[in-house]
Amino acid sequence: ACKRLEEFKFEGFTSLTKLPERFMSHTGIKRLTFKDVDAIISIGERFLMGTKELEEFEFAGFTSLMKLPPHFLALSDIKRLSFSNLDALTSIGSHFLENTTQLEELEFAGLGSPGSLTNIDEKFMASSGVRRLVFRDVASVTSIGYDFLFDTKQLEELEFSGFKSLTKLPKNFMQRSGVTRVS
Repeated sequence: ACKRLEEFKFEGFTSLTKLPERFMSHTGIKRLTFKDVDAIISIGERFLMGTKELEEFEFAGFTSLMKLPPHFLALSDIKRLSFSNLDALTSIGSHFLENTTQLEELEFAGLGSPGSLTNIDEKFMASSGVRRLVFRDVASVTSIGYDFLFDTKQLEELEFSGFKSLTKLPKNFMQRSGVTRVS
């Protein structure tokens, strides 16, 4: 792994449709920027997994991406992260942001066009250090996997509304969570 790489601007790859498995995993990257990546439709598993130095990463503009892969940013030390303009997104993979102990805040807004995001796989943010989590515009989600927010002892605030299509809560839903306020 490349431990000395601090900044990478991923720009102008307008024909690239896929990022490989373990892309930038276990690197020393601090800042990562994606621009003009509308053609990317898939990202391999373990994307940015174990990036202990990552400080800045805005995940926006992946308008053709259909699924956030399993182990996305798992074991990383990222503090803040936002997701927006993921127009084609239908699914969030398993172990998403698992063991991201330094993560303080996460916001999901405008994920998928209306009706497209339907599935959040198991172990979503399990054992993460997230303190505030916001979901907006998630009316089309029909399925959430087991261990959703399991062992999120630092979680204080959860904005968990608008899940109009969700038919049941998963096994171990928020078990061992420290949440004090849900709206």
